[in-house]
Amino acid sequence: MERSESNTIPVSKSIVIVDDQNLFAEGISKIISGIDHVKVIATLDSGENIADKLSILNPDVLFLDLNLPGKNGLEILKDIRFRFPKIVIAILTMYEDAYLIKKIKENRANAYLSKKASIDELKQVIFSSTDDSFFTSGNVETPDNKSFELAEDSFTIKAQITQREKEIIRLIVDGRSTEEISEMLIISYETVKSHRKNIFRKLNLNKVTELIKYAYEHQLL
Repeated sequence: MERSESNTIPVSKSIVIVDDQNLFAEGISKIISGIDHVKVIATLDSGENIADKLSILNPDVLFLDLNLPGKNGLEILKDIRFRFPKIVIAILTMYEDAYLIKKIKENRANAYLSKKASIDELKQVIFSSTDDSFFTSGNVETPDNKSFELAEDSFTIKAQITQREKEIIRLIVDGRSTEEISEMLIISYETVKSHRKNIFRKLNLNKVTELIKYAYEHQLL
């Protein structure tokens, strides 16, 4: 996403941020608001009714987190991309993951930014257009086709997941702790621990980030 240098004043850009972590949302809002010719017009903490809200707000740029209550960011992207073709949509996430980058790109987002992205990288995205090439922040390694294949091969389905395990996977991906899951599902802490252990064993996974890949790949969210 390279822009030609110009002496003209940039066109003002309106921004919407969707992130359920309020402190992060407030922080990134302050950073973005400090950029010349940029105004944050809304921060939203969920994807609920987001298409209707975007119709009213009509932003130039949407910063969208992946982990959201209800619909996750990937589902929201699928819903809104064709309805709002002129909005620059940037996924802003803590996950630096080859498979997710592939899915985000396939669903026509304009950028995949780590939450460690620099202000200059935020500026690049904000003042880009939907005609620009797909942008990733510098600390996110853009994978080649071979690494995509390896990522997919690593997550072939090896066991059937029960409905209860799917519920727990969704909550893990949502960032919920074992204690929180216990309270939300009204089951014991030890039962949740047992389910978590079985999930990772069945799928031959070791890390939460690997589970997130699996969940997105196999549409468990």
